[in-house]
Amino acid sequence: MGLLDDLRKQSTDLKKSRADDAAQQAELLAFYKANIHPAMATIYTHINELVEHLNYVKPEINVPYTLTASGIKKNLKQHSYKITTDSSELMQQIILIFYCTDEEPIEFDAENKKNVEKHIEFLQRHKLQYTSQQYKDDNHEVSYANFKLDSKVKITILIEGDIQNSCIHLKFNNFQDLGLLKRDIKAEQVNEDFLDDIGKYLIRESFNFMKLDLSSKERQRLQQKLQQEKIRRKMEMLEAEKRQKELEAEEKTKKKKLFSFLHKK
Repeated sequence: MGLLDDLRKQSTDLKKSRADDAAQQAELLAFYKANIHPAMATIYTHINELVEHLNYVKPEINVPYTLTASGIKKNLKQHSYKITTDSSELMQQIILIFYCTDEEPIEFDAENKKNVEKHIEFLQRHKLQYTSQQYKDDNHEVSYANFKLDSKVKITILIEGDIQNSCIHLKFNNFQDLGLLKRDIKAEQVNEDFLDDIGKYLIRESFNFMKLDLSSKERQRLQQKLQQEKIRRKMEMLEAEKRQKELEAEEKTKKKKLFSFLHKK
């Protein structure tokens, strides 16, 4: 094959590959528009109405949060809900933000440099607002610090439509406590029960919403693990049976040899 023929073949293969990719992307987008966008719009409509009522009624919702590296907990009041979305035509993001706060700040002390650094790392990692006054010893090493922490936690709930994987990602940051919770769902899971469950979860009447379903990847991983465990146990059983047969065969051989030896005498 000459150089021109080789380049012609590469060009044809590349065009076909790009055409196949474009067709696949068009198929994924069509599925998203037909299935996932309507589910996203349904979630947005439901939570948006919920937010309107919550901001008007202002129910008393108190939530305990661990706010320091040493485990200091405080009950905070949940309030001030705001929901936004990126588009009404092809919705791919819903963002719900609200706060849990208390008027009284938390004040605490930490001794030695290691503990001071541990508290600073914790507060910065969770983006908590604080001030600190550090004191040094004669060797200019931090020996003590006083912290004053705002009793305020920002909760961010991100609901993302995923075109490539044809699913919806739920990400709850700082909701049950400081940190991130994730869950993936399919469009067909968005029904009246789902909407009722997420509403109850948001107002702290239910606590299991983010634990209801494993993601498909996690479920597949567990199924593979169970299958591997089943195969391992079967192999162990076969190995044990094989060893038992070998022992029985050895015992028979010994008996035959003994029988033969005795009869020779």
